[in-house]
Amino acid sequence: LAPVWASLLGSRFATHSTEGKSRKHGDARAMLIELDAAGATAYPLDDLIPMNASPRTNRFKPTTLKDLVTEAPWT
Repeated sequence: LAPVWASLLGSRFATHSTEGKSRKHGDARAMLIELDAAGATAYPLDDLIPMNASPRTNRFKPTTLKDLVTEAPWT
């Protein structure tokens, strides 16, 4: 995980980009700390929350090609 830490510490990795990304901790930084302490060499993919999941429920909302090309109306 050393390259990950180097990238993390050398970037503008802020709270808004880490919260709601880990199923176990919510904040992916807490998971990175746990993994580093355990000597892990990879991040467990099953811990990651999909980008288009609801932040409140962490449930995945499927994205279809139609969703990607159809503009949603302003509400």
